[in-house]
Amino acid sequence: MSKTDPIQSESEIESHEVWAARILREKMVVSPFQAKAALQQSGMLADVNALMDVADEITQLAWQNAQEFRRLSPMVSAIGYALDLDDGQIDELFKLAQSITA
Repeated sequence: MSKTDPIQSESEIESHEVWAARILREKMVVSPFQAKAALQQSGMLADVNALMDVADEITQLAWQNAQEFRRLSPMVSAIGYALDLDDGQIDELFKLAQSITA
């Protein structure tokens, strides 16, 4: 496509949307309280706690002691996968969590 052609292909638009979503997700960081409160409000905290009961020791330590939870962290991805959540649903949980204050 030439620089003067204003029409973008679907793949170029999709690539931009993927890039934009990644940038937003990199900025999604919440406190453990916010994360757990959002999970509680969404009816998922008991399920996540049950997952943590059988998780490896490092994951359990992270769940219990992390100072923050990042949207793109491997633990968040694993929890989302275990709960059968898609990226959009995880994003919405983080947005909910970001709106919660103590």
